[in-house]
Amino acid sequence: MNTSIGVAALLPVEDSRPSSNHELPSTPRDPALPALITSAALARDVQRGADPRERSGPRALRAAVASAPCGGDTFSEEHAFMAAAAPLIAPPAEHAGTEDQLFVVHDVSWEEYETLLAVLGDRPGVRVTYCEGVLELMSPGGPHEGRKTILARLVEAYAEEAELPLSGYGSMTVRRRLAKRGVEPDECYVLGTVEDGGIPELAIEVIEKSGTIDKLSVYAGLGVPEVWFLKKGKLSVHLLGPDGYAEVGRSRFLPGLEVAELMQFAQRAGDQTTVVRAWRAMLRQRGAR
Repeated sequence: MNTSIGVAALLPVEDSRPSSNHELPSTPRDPALPALITSAALARDVQRGADPRERSGPRALRAAVASAPCGGDTFSEEHAFMAAAAPLIAPPAEHAGTEDQLFVVHDVSWEEYETLLAVLGDRPGVRVTYCEGVLELMSPGGPHEGRKTILARLVEAYAEEAELPLSGYGSMTVRRRLAKRGVEPDECYVLGTVEDGGIPELAIEVIEKSGTIDKLSVYAGLGVPEVWFLKKGKLSVHLLGPDGYAEVGRSRFLPGLEVAELMQFAQRAGDQTTVVRAWRAMLRQRGAR
């Protein structure tokens, strides 16, 4: 079945209504995500035999998205062509936003989701979430990245002091076709190692701006045993059970870790290295285990 993604679906979530002439804002706050969505539109054009070099910029985004059909089931030579086309519309590397930017696209097939992942490749600074036809692209701002980084450094320092075989996999893509779900957490971990396509034991998400997708529903469908959400200065721990996730006061993955103490250090003023040193000193003084 062929459908087309409406332009309104590509607007930022805080202003999802189209303008009177159905055009995207002339100066979006973050040029990165429109460019990425342009990549997806270009990918669709490639599937139809068009040369991606003939399309670029916001005008191409409107035209390509308005006319491009969903679906497509050939991903061999086209994938290589899409990867080659992606740098043509890549945003300036020096762009650095202070706020998270979130875009939502509806009625996206699993094949289109995987095509977008192929176009993006290992491009840093973008998180993609997919749930039953809804796609979210999030470009994290500086505060978001700072909070997730200090939290990760504290967790990893704790694991070292406790002599735990912790392995981190950053924002690796976790997806399952049958569940129609995919996600890229801010950080994720296992004790030991995870095989390619495996599921992390712990996922960490920093929530600066809420989207339309229920992240716990995504993680439940993927079978991630434990999820942490850092939102408005509060760290909540969610454990997966037979009836879904339940919020608890202590981590099952790191049972010796005091969540309240972790957050005290995560919110300390000063540079991250000094904070981590103080955290290590406290753990050593009382025994991390």
